[in-house]
Amino acid sequence: MLLGKRRINPSKGKWDIIGGFLEDGEHPEAGMKREVLEESGLRVRVIDRLDFIMDTYGAEKESTLNITYIVKIRSGKMKPGDDISELRWFSIGKYPKNIAFKNGKQMLRDLKRWYSKRNIYVRSFPHSPRIKKLRN
Repeated sequence: MLLGKRRINPSKGKWDIIGGFLEDGEHPEAGMKREVLEESGLRVRVIDRLDFIMDTYGAEKESTLNITYIVKIRSGKMKPGDDISELRWFSIGKYPKNIAFKNGKQMLRDLKRWYSKRNIYVRSFPHSPRIKKLRN
């Protein structure tokens, strides 16, 4: 799982799911791909949609609807965007404790459940995660 360390508030210095806000009229999947490219330098394709999670954002506690996708990297060179101070791969289920936002913590729990239901494990290598199907 690729996480970014936030360079800005709210939750500056905490690890976060790569993502952001939609532009006016933008489709959620297109917005996710744009945000992933802006924040990580990676182009992705969707494998599955994981979840919808309600949360709040910022000091004003604005309501947000967070849509989580499972993606595969298509191309690009990993490089933190303006909002991110660091990008790092984490093994499924072995995340840092300082995760930004309630929705991020829920997404990571849901991701672990998604992998376990499909009998998949992830072997992480620097800049090249590999997904393998377990055999009985």
